[in-house]
Amino acid sequence: MDAKNSLPKQYIKGKFDWPGDDVLKQYFSLPSNIIYYMVMNPSTPKCYNKLIQCCKHFFERNPIIVVKNLIFYDCDEPFESQTKICPLRECECQHFGCCVHIDIYKFINKFWLTSELEFDFSTTSEFGPGFSSNNNPNYISTLCSKIFQCDIVKLELEEKVIYYEDFKLLALSAKEILLDDVEVIYNKEDDDDNVMLEKILEACPKVKKFTYVFGGRVYTSTSETIKNIEKLKDFEQNIFCFVCYRIPEIFKVEDLSNFIKNHEFVSIQLHFDSGISNEYENQLDALIDTQ
Repeated sequence: MDAKNSLPKQYIKGKFDWPGDDVLKQYFSLPSNIIYYMVMNPSTPKCYNKLIQCCKHFFERNPIIVVKNLIFYDCDEPFESQTKICPLRECECQHFGCCVHIDIYKFINKFWLTSELEFDFSTTSEFGPGFSSNNNPNYISTLCSKIFQCDIVKLELEEKVIYYEDFKLLALSAKEILLDDVEVIYNKEDDDDNVMLEKILEACPKVKKFTYVFGGRVYTSTSETIKNIEKLKDFEQNIFCFVCYRIPEIFKVEDLSNFIKNHEFVSIQLHFDSGISNEYENQLDALIDTQ
């Protein structure tokens, strides 16, 4: 990148308020179409950060924030920001103040997510539903519309409604996924059109550790779910830990037995709901005795 010495320095007003001077107009030695391609198609987060550190022009043309951790949490104070981003893989916010709180609806830049995405809705705001996004999938849709690229390895969703298209985007690269009482729905028009567990797993092609907590609000499984899961090629090839909690009395014990036998090198933990019948519990006890 060379500025032509014969041309005077020219400052232009950029999109952002930079400390000090405005943006210096650049005269690149490379053709403009190559510069444009470099700006709009960075190969890695490290490469993009190098580009924007050497020249404001790259950030002005394609403003991206590289984020290792994005965490959403319910808060107890009205109007308090509920989203924070962190540049560190291991967040040390309590000690070093590494995190930045943002308003996702006002944030104009794109995100490049590289490590972890967490939605913690375990706390309900005392100020009512107007201050909590617990059952509103539009928050995640807004976030997804601002994602330049999602390369996260860990995804955690707790007590959340999410559209299936948004979930597929977030789960595409994740190797560790936790879904705790999460309702995945197909579209915005039909909130009752719930996605089954096998379809959820189908959207997780790289998952190695999958933890699922059944919720009491919706049904995400049928008696055929276990058989359908075994038909998923990506699941069969990659999974090494499969954990379910609060499992209702819906799966056939014979199917569970075959599932366990067919995955002897997979760590399988099945925790059943306390409300299952005595007859079903006896069948499970018999299954344990035969393993």
